[in-house]
Order: sequence, then structure tokens, then C-alpha cells
Amino acid sequence: MTISIGNDHAGKDLKFEITTYLQSREIKVINVGTDDDISV
Repeated sequence: MTISIGNDHAGKDLKFEITTYLQSREIKVINVGTDDDISV
């Protein structure tokens, strides 16, 4: 299974937690969000 996950600057930390959980369940994650917490 593959899941795509995206976020804005405010969701960076939550995305990391969700991504870590999904990968621990052997689910492939495609990151389409930002890895920065700076608002544009």
C-alpha cells in the first residue's frame, strides 16, 4: 500500500509523526508537503 501525505508549514510535526507510524506498518509514504515550518 502507498499513501500520499501533504501539509502546510503548521502541519510539519504531525506529518512526521504520521509518516513514522505508517512506515512502521510497512506502508510506503509519498511526501508532497513541506518539511519546513516557515510560512510563505
